[in-house]
Amino acid sequence: VAMYARLAGIRPDWLWQPLSAHVGPNEIKWVKSYRMLRDRGVRGLLYVGVVNGVNDRMQAMVGALIRNFIDARIRPTSQAITRIGPIEESPPAACSVLFLPDLCTGGGAQPDWFVRETTSLFMERAAAGKQTVAYVRSMKLLRAVYGDTLYELLSEEQRYMPLVVES
Repeated sequence: VAMYARLAGIRPDWLWQPLSAHVGPNEIKWVKSYRMLRDRGVRGLLYVGVVNGVNDRMQAMVGALIRNFIDARIRPTSQAITRIGPIEESPPAACSVLFLPDLCTGGGAQPDWFVRETTSLFMERAAAGKQTVAYVRSMKLLRAVYGDTLYELLSEEQRYMPLVVES
């Protein structure tokens, strides 16, 4: 159990926590529908706006997915794009569902290399049929920080489901 939790980037207790104790009905619906949504070409889920406890929400979802034998991991964006992780694991970008709790939380522009690598990460995962769950404070801020390409990619509502959370 500890090994799976470590690879997923969560504490072991998230593996047996009830999902309903940490997330709302929309998130539960997404977790339950993960395979169907993936098969329909949905590329992931976006938390947009001010969301209280986004990291805990994502960790609870990772735990629930792992309980259902789905390779889910949570990573800081910088770690996911540099493909850094424990030596015995495949790159974080190779998992079935990648959670990025800090994709766009504020601040100024990112360096060009960071923007390119982040955009590439989303494009590679979409092409491979892998889902990505990310948090952005606002779509306007995402466009200002990452530019038009990532903004347009993540604005496709039929591909990345925007999530309304009652915080």
